Amino acid sequence: KKLSDEHETVDRNKRFCKVHICDALEFVRDCSPDAYDFVVLDVYTAGRFPQALLIDSFFLHLRQVLKPNGALAINSGFGVDESSVKAMVESAFGSSSSTVFLDENAVKEADREYENA
Repeated sequence: KKLSDEHETVDRNKRFCKVHICDALEFVRDCSPDAYDFVVLDVYTAGRFPQALLIDSFFLHLRQVLKPNGALAINSGFGVDESSVKAMVESAFGSSSSTVFLDENAVKEADREYENA
């Protein structure tokens, strides 16, 4: 079954939310500034955070799409990936009013049975 690019749903508190399944770099680059209150970045797959996203411009665009005092949650991975993501977040969000949540409780070793760690 093919997933569509955008899903609309209602959370358990009856609030409307949209889920976008797309190229993350293109999405944040093309997105309007101050568009979102909360962004979940879950691109960590196959035991790695995509190297194509470990660039300053991606994290600066993420900062721009968040509304003032918005929040970003990131599945940052572990080891080298976690350190790189943390460095990018600190650089892009250091003076921001946004809150960033990193998955600091990520498993320390990839789960071989599943693609995601």
